[in-house]
Amino acid sequence: MNNTITHPGYIRKVEGKKVEVVIISKSGCASCEINGSCSVSDMEEKIIDVDLNEGQIFKTGSQVTVEMKQSQGTWAVLLGYVFPFLVVLISMILLSYLDLDEGLTGVISLSLLIPYYSILYFSKDLIKKGFTYKISG
Repeated sequence: MNNTITHPGYIRKVEGKKVEVVIISKSGCASCEINGSCSVSDMEEKIIDVDLNEGQIFKTGSQVTVEMKQSQGTWAVLLGYVFPFLVVLISMILLSYLDLDEGLTGVISLSLLIPYYSILYFSKDLIKKGFTYKISG
């Protein structure tokens, strides 16, 4: 079982020991032959910063392969989707036991996502340290 996720990409910018890599993320149907006639296909450019290892030299426009540990992808899904879902679900259950109006319960539960995502935003530098990428050309 392979524990790394790889994506092809290209170097957009080189700044000292950091490079900016563009990854084109495709949904499964984006590579389908009839995706032009279907509104479901999805393709998105993602830009990531990668620290270069000693001795690595890349030029702008170079084709590279970006690697990351599969566990980092799992953490990204947990932080972005699973934990916020649990915040809403648990708060709805707790607030419903307090016999609050259902509409008010829903609004309060959804509004709890504001501090959750604010905390994520303000701790993004700390979180970013936990997500490391490697590139090879």
